[in-house]
Amino acid sequence: MMERTEAKARAVRQERVAKMVWGSLFVVMGVLFTLHDMGRIDLGEPKDELAAGRALDGEVTTRWSSAFRDPQWLSVDLGAATPLSRIRLNWEAAYAKDYEVQVSSDGSNWTTARRVTDAHGGVDEHELGQTARYVRVMGTRRGTPYGYSLWELQVFDSAGHLISQGKPATASSTEDRGPFFLWVRFWPLMLVATGLPLLLAPRNDANQLVGLVLVALGTFLQLQGLGLVPWGLRQTSSVLLVVVGVVILLQSQRRSDRPDDRGPGSTGNAS
Repeated sequence: MMERTEAKARAVRQERVAKMVWGSLFVVMGVLFTLHDMGRIDLGEPKDELAAGRALDGEVTTRWSSAFRDPQWLSVDLGAATPLSRIRLNWEAAYAKDYEVQVSSDGSNWTTARRVTDAHGGVDEHELGQTARYVRVMGTRRGTPYGYSLWELQVFDSAGHLISQGKPATASSTEDRGPFFLWVRFWPLMLVATGLPLLLAPRNDANQLVGLVLVALGTFLQLQGLGLVPWGLRQTSSVLLVVVGVVILLQSQRRSDRPDDRGPGSTGNAS
């Protein structure tokens, strides 16, 4: 009877701790996400994955992506005034329906070299026949509900050489992935929140071991995801095995010290 009462009390304590842990997690993350959206803090959202330079890195698997509104632009600094022959735009699925190709000698005053309407995405190529240092693509009407997204922007000189790759690029905006992607970035905290009640208020030894593994694994994955630890899961698993082994030994020692674990006849007075 006493064992059942103790087991029920441990279960109630673990449930109470779990509610406190999960409630605290949601409150803290909600406040942090709000401050992030207000620009008060930066939670390290990987916006560089969709930054302007991604459209000029020569990789067709990386891209620039803008905010979901009109107008938006992407420009490249060629370094010096250069006779230009053509421009090639490799659009992602989020393409521009209407846009202008603009050139400039100072980056402030722009001249429209080509105006495109009712485009259909894919790969667009336009003749320029201009001399300029800066080239800008100005999207004025989106083809999808999303922003503007370019796999590659390529500018060629009068000899037909590609001269834009790797050059400095700027953009009007970068796609903000929003709270969903922040949750994806911080998902290992769910493991920590699941393991903490088992670790802090275990019902039994197995609960404590599972809680330890979940908390350690979640903490490691979160630190690795934020780029704060240089080592991988293989090195961490070795340390985790040692910690689990120590906990098991401590649990075994604690049980052996209990009076009811010393065997028959170890307690009470001899008759």
